[in-house]
Amino acid sequence: MTERTASSGAMIIDLRRRRMHQLLGAIMVEVMETIPSDFHGELHDALAKVLHEKGAHIMTDQDRAELGLEARDILGWTPSERVRAEAERRDIMLQMMNIAAAKETK
Repeated sequence: MTERTASSGAMIIDLRRRRMHQLLGAIMVEVMETIPSDFHGELHDALAKVLHEKGAHIMTDQDRAELGLEARDILGWTPSERVRAEAERRDIMLQMMNIAAAKETK
C-alpha cells in the first residue's frame, strides 16, 4: 500500500494508486491467457502508466455510502439517474406523438 505524507505531516493512504492497481490486477487476470507471457510485463507497465496518468479511479459501493451518495444498482444506475433517464425518454416520446399528431392534422 502506497502512503504519502500530507502537509500536516500525517501519513495518508494513496487510494488512487491502490485502486488503480486493483483495476490493473483485474484486467491482467482476464487477459493473461490470451497474451503471450513474454508481453505480460510490458502490458502491465503500459496499462499502469495509462490508468495512472488518465486518473483511473474505482468508487466502491462502500465509498459511495460513506460519502452519502446514492447506491448504484446491478447495471450501475442510481435511482435518480433512472428517474431522469425515464423522464427524458417520456419527453422524447411525447415530442414524437406531437409531431405525428401535427402531421395528421395537416
